[in-house]
Parts: sequence; structure tokens; C-alpha cells
Amino acid sequence: MRRISEATLEALYDTVVTLAVLCHSLASEEKQPSPVTQPSWLLRSLRRTDPVGNPSEKPNMYRRYLFPVLLAAITVSTLSACATAPSASGPIPAALAATPSISTFRTLATQAGLSDTLAVGGPYTVFAPSDEAFKAVPAKTMAELRADKAKLQAVLNYHIVPKRLTAADVQPGSVKTLQGGEITVARAGTFVTVEDAMVVQADILASNGVVHVVDRVLMPPSKK
Repeated sequence: MRRISEATLEALYDTVVTLAVLCHSLASEEKQPSPVTQPSWLLRSLRRTDPVGNPSEKPNMYRRYLFPVLLAAITVSTLSACATAPSASGPIPAALAATPSISTFRTLATQAGLSDTLAVGGPYTVFAPSDEAFKAVPAKTMAELRADKAKLQAVLNYHIVPKRLTAADVQPGSVKTLQGGEITVARAGTFVTVEDAMVVQADILASNGVVHVVDRVLMPPSKK
């Protein structure tokens, strides 16, 4: 039987570990991965380092016989991570609820009565400001929005586009929002902007659209 060359072993490590790390990044944030699925563990195994990151002094024969066991472990963890990757199984309200960083937007959407619209209509693209983005809005402005349902609806609808736009679909230009006004979107490589806001988490898929997390709250222009 022919022995597997070192070059072949390296190539197999590279391929399997890359897939495992990629699938790990797609796994649900709610799941606590096992040590085997942690990228740091995988990379240490790939580079033959000890637990503190120092080069291993183990002989080549040790690595050769370890390979089948390590390959099997990585393969199992890869399949597990990919199996738990988020899917577009629910409507937009479910996608909002599954994203902890936009809890303020989700709460305000419920208060404004938009949850039913986002659950049954569509397709929609929601540019949802993060909780940190809402903290930057003056307290007086937030109080006014919470006290005026119509104004709150207008502001939130200004973040919603009545069509599906993944990050890859974004083309420089203007798109009309549910509020009636238009917002300017642009994409440069992997960076997507909406007016003066940056998309910090893209493509949270839903059955009736997609959600993108942005780092600023957009305010519609005052009507003259």
C-alpha cells in the first residue's frame, strides 16, 4: 500500500480545516461549540503546535498516525457546524428575534404594530439599527418616537425596502422605502452602506426577505 505523502497530508488538512472554520462561523450564535469546533483548536492541529501555540516537537510518524483520527474528528465537527447554520425557515420577525444585537429595533417594531406586516407580507429588506446605534440617538428624540406611534412607524419604515436585497444584490443608487422616501445604498467589495450607515452584519435570511444590521439610525427628511 502506498504511503500518503506529507504534501498530500498538508493539502487534506488545509481543505478540511478551512471548511470546518467556515462552517463554524455560520453556526448559530446560541450554540456553544465544543473544543473540536473551535477555530483555534483546528489551527493548532493544522500547524502541529502544542496547546500554548509552541511548535510541536513530535516526529513526523506521530503526525502521520494522528492524521486519520484528527481528520475524522474535524469532519464530524464540520458536518455538525454546517447542519446548525442559520436558514431562512421563518419570517422576518423570527429573524429579528434570533439576532440579539437588534433587540431595540424588534421592540420598537412591535410597539409600532409592524410585526404583523413583516410576518405575512414581503419580500422585504430590513436595515435594522443595532442596539448601540439606538443608544446614540438623543433621549428626547427616542421619547418622542415612543410617544407618537405614527412618527415611530415612519422612522422604522424608512429602514424597510419592499423587495429582497442581499448584500450581493446591492447596486449603487436609491431604493424606495415603505415610508415613501428613498435611501441611497452602495456596495464596495464586501462593504455595504445605507445613507451614512454601514452594514455591520449582512444577510440574516428570512422566508420573506432579509435583514441587515446597520450602525446608525436613519431619520427620514422632514416634510416641507
